[in-house]
Amino acid sequence: MKFSTVLLLCSGLWLGACQPDSSTPEVGKGDVQTIDTKQIHIGTVVHDSLTKQQVEQITRIQATFAEVYPVSLAETINNFQRDVHPDREIAVWEMMAAAYTRYLSNQSHPLGLPHRKEAFTLLLMRSMMPAAEAKRNANLQLLTTTEVERILAYYEAGPSPIVVKKQ
Repeated sequence: MKFSTVLLLCSGLWLGACQPDSSTPEVGKGDVQTIDTKQIHIGTVVHDSLTKQQVEQITRIQATFAEVYPVSLAETINNFQRDVHPDREIAVWEMMAAAYTRYLSNQSHPLGLPHRKEAFTLLLMRSMMPAAEAKRNANLQLLTTTEVERILAYYEAGPSPIVVKKQ
C-alpha cells in the first residue's frame, strides 16, 4: 500500500510536477528509480495559463476520475500548469481515462466504488511502469486476474514514468 500512496501522491502533483529536494540524486535519462515521498516537493507553476483546448481536455479528465480521485477542477488545472510538458501529460491522462471508461462500460453490472478505485490505481501505475510491475505494486484486493488483464489491455500506451529533477 505504501507504494500506491507514493504513486498517488505524485499523481496528485500530476506527473512531471514532482521535484525532489536537493539531497536526492537526479534520475538520469532512462534510469528509473523509486524515491521516498518525503523527498518530493511540488514544483512551481511553469505555465501561467493553458490553452482553451487544454482546459477542455483537463475538464474531461477530471470529470472521468472525480469519484475515484476527488481533486477539484481548479486544482487539477493548476497541477497541469506545473508540468513542463502539459500536452504530453494530458495525453497520458486521456489514455488512462479512455481505458477506464472502456472498462466500466463493458461491465455487465455496475462496479462499486472500491473496485473503481482499484481500476484507477492500476491504470495510474500502468501509465508509469510496465504492466507486470504495475500489477505487483498496485496492492489489488478486489479485482480478479481477468479484470486486471482486461484493464491493462485497454491501456495501449507505454509507460511514462514521473520525471524528477534535482533542484
